[in-house]
Amino acid sequence: MEEFSEGLRQMAGVFLSEETLEAVLGLVVSLAVANLSRADGVSVSLHRRGQFDTSNAVPDVLGEVDAAQYRWRAGPCVDATDSGMVVDAILAEEHTRWPHFVEAAQAHGFASVLSTPLLLPNRAPGGAMNVYSHRREHFSDDEHQRAAIFAQYASVVLANASAYASSEHENEQLHIALTTRERIGQAQGVLMARHGLSSDDAFA
Repeated sequence: MEEFSEGLRQMAGVFLSEETLEAVLGLVVSLAVANLSRADGVSVSLHRRGQFDTSNAVPDVLGEVDAAQYRWRAGPCVDATDSGMVVDAILAEEHTRWPHFVEAAQAHGFASVLSTPLLLPNRAPGGAMNVYSHRREHFSDDEHQRAAIFAQYASVVLANASAYASSEHENEQLHIALTTRERIGQAQGVLMARHGLSSDDAFA
């Protein structure tokens, strides 16, 4: 429990303005692997502009495993993202529902997965955090709760990144507008000086 609390303190001490999105999510994944007893691997799947991609994964091979469900749009991450509900699955029982994903995951020794949705403030699907295990059994209530904490933090990081990007875009648009207005003013001044026009005539 002490290690788990320390992990939460580490996450709370990271600010998006100081780190890139990928680096912060990488910290979330690393801490989840270290603090979830059933976790033999963790990945964060992001859902952006209708497409999925794996932002971070430990071990790296989970990027390939996740790609199998993106390609066929069938797997626990996809279901968790689409439904907004936690998916706790034993892979041996899901051959019919997710054949390609199950084959890819089992090929690397994984037997179960817990996918927790990442929800943005407007309830828009942000993706999911996926916890993989070699054990063929469902995850405990405690594991669900701990995974939810890490997923919630990842959701906050995504929301902040989205807000930051929007703010940067607005600032860029404002800069363009001010620059355009400045150039119009300069051109207006030239016309007034050359042709003796009033400000209204020069702007027309």
